[in-house]
Amino acid sequence: MEFSLVNYNNAVKTQTGIFYSNSTDILYSVDDATSSRSVYKKLGGFIIGLVVDPKNNKLFWSDSAVEQKGIYSADLKVTSNQLTLINVKKIISDVSVVESIDVNGNSKNIYWTDSARRKINVASYDGRLRREFPIYNLLSPRGLFTDLKEGYLYWTDSVRSVVERSRLDGSKREIVVSSLNIIKNPNGIFIAKKFIYIVSGWSNLLVKLSTSGKILSKILLPENPAFDLIIDSDFAYVTVSNVGLIKVDLLKSTYSTVSDHYGSNFGITTQLQKDESSSLSRLCNPGKHKCSHICLLTSSSTYRCSCPSTGGKVLDKKKSKCIDPTTVLIFASADQGEIGYIDPDNPLERYIISKSVRPVALTFDKEEKMVYWSDIVERVVLRAHLSGQNREVVLTSDKHSIGIVDGLAFDNSDKRLYFTNRANINMEKYGSRKLYRIESVSTNGDKQLTISRKITNPIAIFLYKDQLYYTGRNHQGRLMKSNKDGSNSTTVFSNTTFNNPNGIFIENSGRIFIIDSNYSATTKWHTGSVYFLTISNGSKAILKGITKLKLKAPLGLTGNGNGVLYVSDWDSRSIERIELDKNGYLKEQSTVLKNITQPMGALYINMKSKPIQDTSCTLKNCDICLKIDTKNTKRCYCDGYNTKLLSTDKSSCKESEDFIVFADKSSIILSSLRETSKPHYIIRGNPVLSSYSAVAVVKDTYYFTDLQRGSLQSTNMTSKQSEVLISKGTLIKQIIVTADGKGLFCADSLNHRILFIDLVTKQKKTFVDLVKDPESLTIDSSGNYLYYTEHRKESNIWKVSLKDDKPTPTLVYQKAFHDPRGLCFDGDDLILVENNNFHKFWNCSSSIKIGCRQVKLTEKLANITSIACMNRESILYFSTQTPPSIQSLNLSTGKTKTIVKYLIGPNQISIKVTHTKCGVNHKCTDICKNVLGEEVCSCRGGRHLLDDGSTCVDKANWEEKPWKFCVKNCTKQNTVCGRIIDKQISSCICKPGYTSSGNGNCIKCQKNEFKSKPGPDVCSPCPAGSTDSSDRISCSCTSGKYWLKEIEDCTDRIGNCPSEGKVNCSNKECEKDDDCPPLQKCCLGSSCGKRCADGVKSKFGCLHNGNIYKQSEMFKIDHCTICTCTSSGHSSYYETKCKTQKCLPLNCDKSIKKEGQCCPECLDDKGKMHFNTHFQIKYDDFRGILVKFINCPTETKEINTEKGKNYAILKSFLRATSLGKSLNVNVSPDVGHLVWNRNAYRFMATSNKAICHFRVLVVGKPTLRFRP
Repeated sequence: MEFSLVNYNNAVKTQTGIFYSNSTDILYSVDDATSSRSVYKKLGGFIIGLVVDPKNNKLFWSDSAVEQKGIYSADLKVTSNQLTLINVKKIISDVSVVESIDVNGNSKNIYWTDSARRKINVASYDGRLRREFPIYNLLSPRGLFTDLKEGYLYWTDSVRSVVERSRLDGSKREIVVSSLNIIKNPNGIFIAKKFIYIVSGWSNLLVKLSTSGKILSKILLPENPAFDLIIDSDFAYVTVSNVGLIKVDLLKSTYSTVSDHYGSNFGITTQLQKDESSSLSRLCNPGKHKCSHICLLTSSSTYRCSCPSTGGKVLDKKKSKCIDPTTVLIFASADQGEIGYIDPDNPLERYIISKSVRPVALTFDKEEKMVYWSDIVERVVLRAHLSGQNREVVLTSDKHSIGIVDGLAFDNSDKRLYFTNRANINMEKYGSRKLYRIESVSTNGDKQLTISRKITNPIAIFLYKDQLYYTGRNHQGRLMKSNKDGSNSTTVFSNTTFNNPNGIFIENSGRIFIIDSNYSATTKWHTGSVYFLTISNGSKAILKGITKLKLKAPLGLTGNGNGVLYVSDWDSRSIERIELDKNGYLKEQSTVLKNITQPMGALYINMKSKPIQDTSCTLKNCDICLKIDTKNTKRCYCDGYNTKLLSTDKSSCKESEDFIVFADKSSIILSSLRETSKPHYIIRGNPVLSSYSAVAVVKDTYYFTDLQRGSLQSTNMTSKQSEVLISKGTLIKQIIVTADGKGLFCADSLNHRILFIDLVTKQKKTFVDLVKDPESLTIDSSGNYLYYTEHRKESNIWKVSLKDDKPTPTLVYQKAFHDPRGLCFDGDDLILVENNNFHKFWNCSSSIKIGCRQVKLTEKLANITSIACMNRESILYFSTQTPPSIQSLNLSTGKTKTIVKYLIGPNQISIKVTHTKCGVNHKCTDICKNVLGEEVCSCRGGRHLLDDGSTCVDKANWEEKPWKFCVKNCTKQNTVCGRIIDKQISSCICKPGYTSSGNGNCIKCQKNEFKSKPGPDVCSPCPAGSTDSSDRISCSCTSGKYWLKEIEDCTDRIGNCPSEGKVNCSNKECEKDDDCPPLQKCCLGSSCGKRCADGVKSKFGCLHNGNIYKQSEMFKIDHCTICTCTSSGHSSYYETKCKTQKCLPLNCDKSIKKEGQCCPECLDDKGKMHFNTHFQIKYDDFRGILVKFINCPTETKEINTEKGKNYAILKSFLRATSLGKSLNVNVSPDVGHLVWNRNAYRFMATSNKAICHFRVLVVGKPTLRFRP
């Protein structure tokens, strides 16, 4: 058969012209293909498909090379009998591997197969009007042939080994040849004289078949794969890889090589004018149809109009013009990786929005006409315009911690995207952890908020009238409802009736529909249902199923809001239309879309209904303003990608001052210490691939490590600039900042070292080498030493000086703890946690001489990974894996409190507390700190803070007093009311045997410690050679030694036996010293004889009745004798000096001497006491004057003072007199007045007399005159 070659001079030659390709060249051969030459060359190209349109003098080819991938066209030009290509251009770019191309020259449509995308397409010659045929379940479409005479499109599927065909519009698809087991990997196809010719890539055969699929003949070809062919009368021309072009004699079944252009030989075409004699091929000629865009042949006498697959258009009601849709039904085909839509009123036409690997969930922004979808393989959320344009990624796994997103919802009011987020995370030794969240972001992917972490396996989500509805999949399905910010969350319905509630839809009337695939793990089978909820008695939700439905595995649910539902059915590969009556009964079920592989999300959109616009939600300095409910309640939230937190009034965002920051597997989280708030995610990573462990803060820069990648990086939260300091090759479990903030110490367990990084120069050096798996680091409060631990059962604790040029580790505690997991300093105390069966906290001195004591806990703790202390506040924070949370521990009480819960795997914690200055008029006498927004007083070294929380006093000797002496009741356990001896200052203090924990609480001294006196002082270690007592008030001495509380030590007996003078003898008989108490001796040569006597000339103090008194201390021997302990001149001994009171004569007839008094008192005739004018004045230790009437009068007496002097009457003395009565001070109006000042009454003397009763202490040394 001769083919017509058309040239530009209309010179017709009767010869065959053949084009074929060998990857980089398009070769052209004439004269029976005996010679060929290259008419187009592309270095690095991969030219496969090839077709010529002799009618329009055009050549088309495909190039699958990465850099020039696409479909190209060129015009054919013949000059001087030489054919050349001109006007070469790429007409289609969005293709992958185009295997074969064919054309319809009349309608100027080009057809092609794409084996990588498993699609068959048609487009106009310029590539603008393109349609993807809804032909699915293709595995590898290769060869393609358009039979314009019969109106069919043929293709081969090399993987399925079949030949199929459809009409030229893609409809009426059918298998032509299905039994090609003998012909594996069919490639090229050609139709000639109603016979089908196929070449095989694996079987090395050219096969001739009837249209019924019967094999008529087979011809063996060279061993290499055959790719394409053309038929010319009784000959076939075949391209064979690495052989070239061969000519096959179909009658003789022989072949010969006619061109040996070696390489990957692919496409072949000829300048054949196809038989277009029927009117069918001319129905879609320009000017002969009424289509606005694409005309496609459907039969020998019909055609239909179509719209491009992309572009956002649909056919109008007359099915001739492409217009903007009024309603669309959007769907996601997971297996095809397609997001498409149909017109529900004309479902024949399917349109494409975009493609991704495995799309699932859908939602829509009506105002912008943007479609959002999730891809559960790529772990992203994407969006594109309905037309397919402006495709972009909104959320990524690495930036937003995206796991599997099964549900999406768009809030057209606040312009925010809501989504479900779940992931299964392997935590190694802690097992598998689940990430379950409902989250929200703005339309550009920032301002991310975690709405809820309380739902298990979240799947579907729906927004209805500013209320958020979402379902969870568990052993029983659950439907929950909350405000848009997650507040007021409630369970609407929970029941074992359904376990896979995959979709929610709420009609305009408020009727709630839920689909459930009811997947059985036992049978591996779905029995899908649609349910709706009704509310009974205003509160209880009742679940009802819709009967007579034919569904298998419903996964997507949507509707028009007025009784019509659309359900995507996975197993049926269809989208079903379900019409219901007002009572929920089925009226009709029909299939609107079929042959859709694995349909997932479905979304009905009425483009006419305008979205609700609400721009009133604005709050000054607020990052995110949400209208959270139907009452227009507005709340402020702060952007998760910065360090701003809510202000106290919760109406604005400001930079955080006091917070903890910690690593939680794939996130860096910030949480305020001032008030309870949701966790603030400032950095998010891949939930599966990221493993953040250590974190530290320097100003506004956050440093963190990733154990999975072995990296250390930083992010500046102001500039949003990130920097990688270490890219790989480390396993840094903890980092800590130097005191000056210019360096980092890193515990690198992989390289067994402690690494130092200079944050100014970015230089790195090994600070300490050969460390056995360093685990925890801390720097002491002075900033001079670095402490670190090793990760093993019997671990050492080391310290290194930061001042030495050559750091040398010093062992602090050797093999003392089991796998310590955290270190931090609380003031001068080193706090560590030990990983044993249950974790133990230890409070250690930085000196090994003092040792450690265990912190008593109120509950058992386990799997603690890190601790951080608030310096000198007796509060620490720790991360624990059981349950995954951040908690605080009060070191004084041992009580814990959960700060952040619902975490994945929290690790290192860092604390940032801003100690701002106190106000000018703060109440503290020593030091004032603004801690967490509250002014807190503290004392300089060695001083004690009184109960008023503001006054500090020096260390002093305290004595226990009744409760009423203290300003407030001492209700805390193991406290007593105490007063500083010789001073009128009282406070709640710890009783003997107990020490202050720093928070007003008292804890018992540790083993081998004691405290003999009340007060806030710390416990002391028992002296060498002694052990603690059970009450911890003293220590037990070894044999032959005695505990002397006055010196708080074990000693021999003190003092000598008296040789002269008065000897104080006891009633206890003795033969030797051991028979006497420790402070007495058996002085057989004294006047006591065989009775114990007080020793003399003691070096420790004066001895009397088994007691010891210190220098200047006064004590009574009897009612009239007062003694004072004095030193004996220049010697180191002490001796007792006593004075005896002499009684004055009485001016009365009758007198009486009461018990306990030295002198008698007068009585009148009735037996009443008379007032004696004698009085006593003495100086006390307060340098004041104690005025005491010898006899307390019953009538009012006057005290004359110097006019104009100020005298203070201390409150403590106003409450105690020698008679046990309360002092009552009466002041005459013309005399003076009393004012309150620091727990004392101050008397302002304005005249020369005041009236008082009983006893008065006057501070100062005024001149006093008394008269009765």
